[in-house]
Amino acid sequence: MIEGYSGFLFLTSNGTVRSSVNLSQRFQAMQNKYNTEKRKNIVITPHICRHTFTTRMVEKGVHPKVLQYLLGHADISMTMDVYAHMDSVVAVEKMKDALCE
Repeated sequence: MIEGYSGFLFLTSNGTVRSSVNLSQRFQAMQNKYNTEKRKNIVITPHICRHTFTTRMVEKGVHPKVLQYLLGHADISMTMDVYAHMDSVVAVEKMKDALCE
């Protein structure tokens, strides 16, 4: 428990909370491996996980206000316009699902 918070997502093998430096180093290693294997130059950071989480939750139909609360955004436009990313393939699938209900 740190400052009253518990249930952290990223723990060490012995159950202690990973430091932000350690977590950043692990993400850097993943980024380097991916970029080397795929011959790409993408950036992978812990913060990107917030965007991915938000996008996947929107795709699964989680209410935007729930996401706004979980992410701690004061304004829903931050959640939906900045963090939720949608592409045309997902949009078409969602429209088909809605029309077939």
